[in-house]
Amino acid sequence: MWTGGDVAAPAAVQRVLDHCPDTVLVHSYGPTETTFASHNQWFGTGERALRGTGLHLGRPMDNTRSHVLDDALRPVPPGVPGELYIAGSHLARGYVGRAGLTAERFVPDPFEGDGSRMYRTGDRVLWTPAGELRFLGRADGQIKLRGVRIEPGEVERALAAHPSVGQALVVVREDRPGEKSLVGYVVPRAGTAVTGAELLAGARATLPEHLVPSAVVLLDALPLTVNGKPDRAALPAPHRPVSAEGGRRPRNAREEVLCALFAEILDVPRVGIDDNFFALGGHSLLGVRLVNRVRGVLGIERTVRDLFRLPTPAGLLGAPDDEGEDGTAAALGVLLPLSTRGARRPLFCVHPGTGVGWSYAGLARHLGDDQPLYALQARALSEPGHRPRSVEAMADDYLEQIRRIQPWGPYRLLGWSYGGLVAHTMAVRLREAGERVELLALMDVHQTGPGSVSVLPPEARAEKARDLAAAIEDIRREDPVLAGFSDAELHAVLRASETHAALMARHVPGVADTDTVFFTARRPGEREGALAATWIPFTEGVIDNHTIECGHLQMTEPKPLETIGRIVAEKLSALQKEETRSQS
Repeated sequence: MWTGGDVAAPAAVQRVLDHCPDTVLVHSYGPTETTFASHNQWFGTGERALRGTGLHLGRPMDNTRSHVLDDALRPVPPGVPGELYIAGSHLARGYVGRAGLTAERFVPDPFEGDGSRMYRTGDRVLWTPAGELRFLGRADGQIKLRGVRIEPGEVERALAAHPSVGQALVVVREDRPGEKSLVGYVVPRAGTAVTGAELLAGARATLPEHLVPSAVVLLDALPLTVNGKPDRAALPAPHRPVSAEGGRRPRNAREEVLCALFAEILDVPRVGIDDNFFALGGHSLLGVRLVNRVRGVLGIERTVRDLFRLPTPAGLLGAPDDEGEDGTAAALGVLLPLSTRGARRPLFCVHPGTGVGWSYAGLARHLGDDQPLYALQARALSEPGHRPRSVEAMADDYLEQIRRIQPWGPYRLLGWSYGGLVAHTMAVRLREAGERVELLALMDVHQTGPGSVSVLPPEARAEKARDLAAAIEDIRREDPVLAGFSDAELHAVLRASETHAALMARHVPGVADTDTVFFTARRPGEREGALAATWIPFTEGVIDNHTIECGHLQMTEPKPLETIGRIVAEKLSALQKEETRSQS
């Protein structure tokens, strides 16, 4: 059995493998300009499970050279996306009578000295560790929003599929500086009625989360330029909602003021007393601003820790003035709930070298209301005498914690810096236990070296300041989030950082069997995807690298975390849709 094209339905192919013995299935790929370029082959029954990862394009055929290149025509490492160029003896010479198009698509082959050419396919692919090509999508006509490549045509087709839609156009808008969003514009068919909410609901049912527009605007007609083309600059801005969704309204004057302070800090029109600060876009730095405003306006002493424990206006007003041991356990405990709403499998985020997991709170708004989110924190923060023996021991401890929330897999894990090392080890241990990890996200994770653990300023300062009191004073002066910690707690943070650095220096990673989403902090002069490529020997899956425009220490600041959150949300949405298809 032969298939043709870029992609084929994995579920359909798996059925052939499972139920058709003595059948060979060949998935072939090749633009018209090359006829055939690569193929992949399976044998029934079920010798090679697809495991929901999709069909690869396979290996190049004989007399075919396939190059995966960046924008400067440089080869990219395995696991790093690039554009596919094909060369070889069977390549067409060009397009008959179209010299301009031929020059654009058939370019000189820089890897051969014989004057031959290679064909620019316009397909985004990557090399797998096994030397196969994996198709990711088209490079032509894409737009980039918050680090995610988007095909506007795919969104427009989804909107136009509604029987009441006559025309659909999708654009990226930036109505407020630094805040880009995907907006759909629709002209309904004559004699029909449809609402923007109805179209958004349909888009959510058929598109991944990152492709769903933030709004759909209904128009009588699309504005046109003098040449008759859509005038994107003349499209109106969507109306912002007049109130936040959900949550009870304030019941007294104090609640009214506190809800207004939440709305002011979060820059949203209205907040109810049950609305979650982090789900509405809050993070630890905004939390510092909020508690300062609460102190100044209401005269109530609250800390960022109180906000992590009770992140709603009603909860914050009800927080006791003296939080005591229970408050410490809640905010610095090993398992910190950041968002518990939703029926999806939780995403568990492992702390960086400091041991504190608060920096992941900003992810909540980007993952959606239906995605539970937890942070794992170093046990040494709540148990000062605790000293883990190894990275594996920490991984086992954290697996015991997450199994209380999710007894069986598949699991979803994320880790930044040292936390990525632990998250990877958790994936290895789960593999040994016969469990599956369906998402492993690593944020700028080095395997060895003293710089790998320095994920927040206190760790770097700890190395420079031998005097503990001076180090603690530096933290209080320079880090507004940790400034609310007691001396004993800051001492625990510094000791945890030292312990993690020592564990990292002697850790040898195992091999995980899952695809990996890797986020690399931009480093001047470093080759694209170089850090992600160092993890290829330690995973049997594909490494999908994304370069984030920030330094290592800024990975969880609002803007970088927005990009990371969107990409993770895309992966989670794809997993959810795949699970829904398999169940149906």
